[in-house]
Amino acid sequence: MRALLRKKFARLFKNLAALKKLAESVRRSAKAGTWSSGVKLARAESVLVESSNDDEIVARVRVPGRAVAPSAVLYPGEGEWDCDCGGRLRPCEHIAAAAIYLSQDPAEREAGAPAGPGQAPAPAAPRPA
Repeated sequence: MRALLRKKFARLFKNLAALKKLAESVRRSAKAGTWSSGVKLARAESVLVESSNDDEIVARVRVPGRAVAPSAVLYPGEGEWDCDCGGRLRPCEHIAAAAIYLSQDPAEREAGAPAGPGQAPAPAAPRPA
């Protein structure tokens, strides 16, 4: 049982490292406004993973005002991405949101960690007096 858990965690950390590297690549390739929109979507938890395996992750990214959530496909091992949104920019805000959201450790997401590589943490809520 412990060996199985070790193997699972080793795979998770390997994938997380690849996703962090991919998110950094997306950040470098994205225009500032596109990255910023992706940060907002990731912070709003608009990303839903549809499927994932060792080679690709398919995520839907809900966007206010759109009836159908675009599918962003990330290929962490290859450092590539795609989206069916029909936009001209690549990476688009959906790819950025998926990369940001998925590159965070789930425990960090719940604790309110930064929204992605190079991003400052969200401001803390004021404490009651």
